[in-house]
Amino acid sequence: MIETLVVRTFGIDVSDSKTSNGLHWKVGRLFPWLFTENVPVCFLGVGRGWRGWKQNGSFSSHASLRAIPSNSRYLYHVNRILAWVTNFIDIVRFARKTTKKRLIVMAHTPLFGLGATLAKVILRDRILFIVRIVGNEPSVSLLVRRSRWRFRLEQMIEGFVLRTGDLVIPMGNFTYDLSIAYGVDPRKIVVLPFPVTWPIRPKNVEFPPRPTVLFCGRLTKEKGVHILLRAVQLVQRRIRDARLVVVGDTDNKTYRRELEKTAEALGIRDSISFLGWISNDQIAERYQESWVLVVPSIWEEGLGMVMVEAGLMERPVIASDLGGIKDFIQDGVNGLLVAPGDIQALANAIASVLENQKYAHEMGKRNNVVARRYLEDFDRSVPRVQQAISELAEIK
Repeated sequence: MIETLVVRTFGIDVSDSKTSNGLHWKVGRLFPWLFTENVPVCFLGVGRGWRGWKQNGSFSSHASLRAIPSNSRYLYHVNRILAWVTNFIDIVRFARKTTKKRLIVMAHTPLFGLGATLAKVILRDRILFIVRIVGNEPSVSLLVRRSRWRFRLEQMIEGFVLRTGDLVIPMGNFTYDLSIAYGVDPRKIVVLPFPVTWPIRPKNVEFPPRPTVLFCGRLTKEKGVHILLRAVQLVQRRIRDARLVVVGDTDNKTYRRELEKTAEALGIRDSISFLGWISNDQIAERYQESWVLVVPSIWEEGLGMVMVEAGLMERPVIASDLGGIKDFIQDGVNGLLVAPGDIQALANAIASVLENQKYAHEMGKRNNVVARRYLEDFDRSVPRVQQAISELAEIK
């Protein structure tokens, strides 16, 4: 019945309209080859207040347990452990029942794939296990939460999962090197960038009169927005009319409230717009109304897709000098790189762009070239991934 399983920490309720509307985008971003053919997909994990099956077109979801309310990060980790257990049980059961030669199981990050990995170890010839790697997740524990023991534990889990995978799919040079560092056989690796699919084609729009900084992404501590706010305060001492637009939100409203309180305390609240989640069309408009995109991350992400989007809109990027960001941004060419967490360095970089529109425009033009080259790499990579999966599925 099920040909492809996607494992997650929490079960996705595909029957919920709000969830299903964004599901094709989320799955297509991680596993774009699924939409080149009509492939049934089942999501496994712990359900949010439900258990059993949910169905919506070619998508189905199965929750073996009801999730514990994850109001704190501690309960979140309890749910993660429960999901590993239910993933293992479900995958073993499906693998034994399927009439297909091999069951395809996919984990969208290594840390979500531990249960699937254990199932793979037991039923090695019945399961084709694919792991996506989009960043150095353990770095959040080390660089953001300052927990060395969790960092080491998560490294051990990631290494085990990646080495067990039949196919490992990083999104760029940084995540490729990370896979190699974990001991993955290079013959198992196929690089596949994230796709960028906007409903409208980017248009070349001149910079607006008011110098504007844009942040676009989830409002979580590892994204470094709290650092950006303090940098903007310093920028305004040099450029009084500078403003910041923040696009994005988070399930945990506490961090957003903290950001708003910080902006108030810094005396810059009137110069900042917190827009929350908006449509892709509206996001494109926000790029057009900005001079520069800032990516102040303090964890080693694979490659923020917003940097590609900014390039398509001919806008430069100022970003932290770490992780996969360096796969895309060349310092002084299509953007500027600064030391992560360095408020003064970030403020200086932002001011240098806002004080020289010609400089910003030239870097934006070069970023457009880099972004279009990135999309060409993606187009070439999807067939390679499809071919690798087909070859693996034929083995044994």
